[in-house]
Amino acid sequence: YLEAEGEDSNIGENTFLPVYNFISKFNMVEHPKFFQKGYFIPMWTNTGTYLREIDADFGTFGLFLIPYLIGMLTTFYWFKFYEYGKFIHLLILTYLYLIISFSFLVMVTRLSTWFISFTILIFIVSIFEKKVKKLLSSS
Repeated sequence: YLEAEGEDSNIGENTFLPVYNFISKFNMVEHPKFFQKGYFIPMWTNTGTYLREIDADFGTFGLFLIPYLIGMLTTFYWFKFYEYGKFIHLLILTYLYLIISFSFLVMVTRLSTWFISFTILIFIVSIFEKKVKKLLSSS
């Protein structure tokens, strides 16, 4: 990957692949490839760390900024969950930890299951917290 000097991709195409897949259905962008290009390292593989996708999406600046932001957000939501104990903070923290734990293998945000489940759970947990708060305040 480094010898080939990167890959041609739109900004955030690998990181937000499910969004690009959805937008491509309306012919607003070209449909992205489901699999990355393979490289010989000394065997053919298309698996890389999340840094490969970040470099392809955001360039060298992104290689420093994105891991820093992930770490900062993880710390922020850890303290928020510890202080307030809200499920929404635990949910966001869990999905950030999924990005970190899969980082040595793949950019997990490329997977539609990660993206769709996170989106759905954000709504479910928000509604659940409102109902619990309303129930506790009426008691």
